[in-house]
Amino acid sequence: MKLLLISSLLSIASATVFLGQLDGQNVAYINGVDECADNTDLGAVGTNPCDVNSFTVSGISGFQFSGCGDSDFVLLQNGAFNSECSFAPVMISCPQGELYQEFSCS
Repeated sequence: MKLLLISSLLSIASATVFLGQLDGQNVAYINGVDECADNTDLGAVGTNPCDVNSFTVSGISGFQFSGCGDSDFVLLQNGAFNSECSFAPVMISCPQGELYQEFSCS
C-alpha cells in the first residue's frame, strides 16, 4: 500500500500541466490524459487564467497560475512553487474543435 501511495505521489509531482484554448475557453489539462475530454475550464478566452484562485485537473487539486504575461510565469500548487511554464504552441484536433495548447508547465 505504501509503495502504491509513493508511486502515485511521484506521478503527480512529475505531471506536466498545459494551458490552452478550446471552444472559446481557457483550459488546463495534464499529460497522459485525453486533453479533449479531461480538461478543466478556466474561463472564457480573453480572461486571465491567473485570476482563477485554485483549480483541479484530473483529480489533482490546488493548482494556480501566477505571473501571467510576465517572464516569471509559473504554476503553483497549494500556494507553493510547482513548476515554470514556457511557451509551447501545439494544435490538437478535438471533436469539439481545435485545442490550441499555449503553455507547458513542467
